[in-house]
Amino acid sequence: MELGDTVSEIAIRHGLPTAHVLAQNGLSWKTPIFPGQLIRLDPIPDDLEWPTAETADRRRAPSE
Repeated sequence: MELGDTVSEIAIRHGLPTAHVLAQNGLSWKTPIFPGQLIRLDPIPDDLEWPTAETADRRRAPSE
């Protein structure tokens, strides 16, 4: 971590979803990070599915 880095920028640089990096490190969207702090960047397991726009739309659709 360097001064000015954000978790989102770090995640993007490593091709990972920000939510994955936050979860791997026990951080929330509001948790401050500091220069020199170590951030885990574990790859996403192959069997883990991230929500897509299609699955998100299905969750928002009213039930019948």
